[in-house]
Amino acid sequence: MNAIDIFPWDDNFCTGIAEIDEQHRVLVDLLNRLAAFVAYQADDLVLEQVFDELTAYALHHFASEEAIWHRHLPEDRAEISHREVHCNFVREVERMKGSLGARPLIELGEEVLGFLARWLAAHILESDRYLAYVVRARQAGQDVQAAKAWAKEQMGGATRVLIDIILSIYSTLSNNTLKLMRELAQHRLAREALEESQGLLRTVIDTAPIRVFWKDRDLRYLGANPAFVQDTGLSSADALVGRDDTELGWAAHASSYQRDDQAVIQSGQSRLAYEECQTTADGRTVWLSTSKAPLRDPQGDIIGVLGIYEDVTEHKKAVLEQQRLNRALRLLSECNLALARNEDLGDLFDDICSLIVDTGGYSLAWIRLAQEGRLVSGAPTARAARTPEVLATLVSLEGAPDAASAAALRTGQTELGALCLAAAGQGTAAVSAKTSLALPLIGQEGVLGVLTLLEGDGEAFTSDEITLMEELAANLSYGIGAIRIRSQREAALASNRAKDAFIANISHEVRTPLNAISGMLYMLRRSGVTPEQDERLRKIEAAGQHLLEIINTVLDMSKIEAGKLTLEEQDMDLNALMNSALALIQDKAAAKGITLSVKGSAEHLPLKGDATRMQQALLNYLSNAVKFTETGSIQLVCLVQEETPLDVLVRMEVRDTGIGIPADVLPRLFQDFEQADNSTTRHFGGTGLGLAITRRIAQLMQGDAGVDSREGQGSTFWFTARLRRCQPPPEVLTRSDRDSAETLLQRHFSGSRLLLVEDDPINQEIACCILEDTGLQVDLANDGLEAVELARQRRYDLILMDMQMPRMDGLQAARVIRMHPGYGEVPIVAMTANAYEGDRLHCMEAGMNAFVAKPVEHTVLFETLLACLGGARSLLA
Repeated sequence: MNAIDIFPWDDNFCTGIAEIDEQHRVLVDLLNRLAAFVAYQADDLVLEQVFDELTAYALHHFASEEAIWHRHLPEDRAEISHREVHCNFVREVERMKGSLGARPLIELGEEVLGFLARWLAAHILESDRYLAYVVRARQAGQDVQAAKAWAKEQMGGATRVLIDIILSIYSTLSNNTLKLMRELAQHRLAREALEESQGLLRTVIDTAPIRVFWKDRDLRYLGANPAFVQDTGLSSADALVGRDDTELGWAAHASSYQRDDQAVIQSGQSRLAYEECQTTADGRTVWLSTSKAPLRDPQGDIIGVLGIYEDVTEHKKAVLEQQRLNRALRLLSECNLALARNEDLGDLFDDICSLIVDTGGYSLAWIRLAQEGRLVSGAPTARAARTPEVLATLVSLEGAPDAASAAALRTGQTELGALCLAAAGQGTAAVSAKTSLALPLIGQEGVLGVLTLLEGDGEAFTSDEITLMEELAANLSYGIGAIRIRSQREAALASNRAKDAFIANISHEVRTPLNAISGMLYMLRRSGVTPEQDERLRKIEAAGQHLLEIINTVLDMSKIEAGKLTLEEQDMDLNALMNSALALIQDKAAAKGITLSVKGSAEHLPLKGDATRMQQALLNYLSNAVKFTETGSIQLVCLVQEETPLDVLVRMEVRDTGIGIPADVLPRLFQDFEQADNSTTRHFGGTGLGLAITRRIAQLMQGDAGVDSREGQGSTFWFTARLRRCQPPPEVLTRSDRDSAETLLQRHFSGSRLLLVEDDPINQEIACCILEDTGLQVDLANDGLEAVELARQRRYDLILMDMQMPRMDGLQAARVIRMHPGYGEVPIVAMTANAYEGDRLHCMEAGMNAFVAKPVEHTVLFETLLACLGGARSLLA
């Protein structure tokens, strides 16, 4: 029995999954066999057998296919729906099989074959092909949603139209075949049916929303649908027939089109859904999605090429725009990283320009900074270009700024413009037009400069892209400000460090002679003086003490400004603190006939705080009160303003009956270097820092400081401090007055050998005399190197070490001596004019045991020596 191809197989029906495509071929063969049996009117038994065979193989195919779908799309809606379609197919075949013998064979055959042809074609081209695309995407590593999206995209556009055309064609062919089988004897009717089918096909081609054309083997047009003819600009399809692509508006692309046509004809393989550009009749350039297939005659010989395409220009533009936006987003992210890693403005500008070109894909980028509201002429501050050749075009920007950059500086707004740039050494033929985008860099003080980008693409700089670049410029502006602030801060810190070093050096240079002065005064008094000489010595001592107070005040202010003034926390007796402060001004007050008194008590308040700083604040107030009070009284008041379980807020007041302060002076009184009388003819001296330091100390103690005063009626200076509660301190044994540290040194450590390390001859003489008067034996080293050598030669009971010396300083010498055998526990006491708290810490880190500042108070020196020599514990009375 001759076969009838009611469903001729074509490679376009391939899904790309070999197992499924092979089973589809078998199903098509079974369908064609069934068509032959119906055409030749086989008996019902034979048809029933063919029905059974078709059903059985369909079930086998459905099971194989469903296993593949389920493996890649488990319980997905598309997979479930596909199974339901299979079930419906089997039920429909069984229904039609049941009609055998009850209906005319030709009528039943027409229904069966029409159903099978339409169902199988639609199922293969649409449902199976869609799921096959999903499976192939899943096998390529995509997730389910991405795979389905890709499959949907592949099924859209020209492919969708092609499927509809093919389905329509196959439906028509199956119907016509059935009619031919039924009306084989009616040749005329068959010819009319064929003409009708061809007319329908032509109608489909002519009305399809895509361009369709076909050519002969010489690549001359045989025909086209109206949409294609319209693109050519010709009046009709007849005007197109016989022409080739070199004679049409897209002649510039003709060679590319013809190469594709020849490839399809020679290979016999279709080329589907590829992009290419085309020049339209009105001169526009558009993008096409094209598919081409071999055009065959009834014998299967290739007689030409069939092509379809659709205009995807807008889609292409959207894709390109999205790519530009993606690059801009990456550029924004990379530039933010550049802001974080660059600390120098020049490096930052170079980095940003390079990123704009390398990551952003722009042709040129440069930055010009502004000075006095104008862009700096000459070469840009920073620049970058895609290639050296493009960079050479910047020669035209070496002079005055371009118009767009100047406008951006003037308006503070983003400006779009155009530049015509010529490469260096080239003529006018080398001129190229560029689209420019000028972005103002705006800081707190105004426009800092302009960042300019150039691009040759006329579609560059969309609104979304400009928004991202404006964000980049804003971030760059912030970065410029941050780097400038950081540079200013570093310069200020360097200035402060230089100032601190200068003050420390001045302090050292002043303290060294002061130490000599105080030492000589001490020695003169011990040698015996007349009352008149003693009075003169007291004046010298007072002058030296005043100079020392000035140095200490300047040091304190320097520490406060540098944030280095820290508070200690130790047990503190406020009553003892107040009595001690009053005792220190007692002589000066008595000399002027001023009465001193204390009001308030804090005996019931065991507290912790910095007693030294509290006393310093009180002495600032008390000293001023004595200075500005000629007659009357001074009262020291202690008040408790607030109590909590953890701390106490105390208020300390110094009330005097002095000259008072004018009301207009009070607001500036606690400012640095301010006094009530700043004139050159003022009666009272001072630095103007004492009150400022007192307020800073009070603020460090979580309090404040101030004054209440009326001119001619006296003043009340006060400060508050928050002090932590503590347990009452245990009673401490103290030495009796008769057992001074000097006495105990003479009694118990006479003959002990000390090493004095000091480079100043006067201080050497004074220290040796003081130490030898207590019975101590002293060896002298002029610097650190001599000290190291002497310590190596013999073991000393204690070492007094200056810090700042030639050849080797005291810190280094102490570290070396500590490494000598037997010197791990020998006391080393710093005796130095370096009086900063940091200096004391450096001494402790170098292995020293104690610290005595110059000018040396002899009682402090004796106390320190006694403690370090081991007598502090055993000699307490």
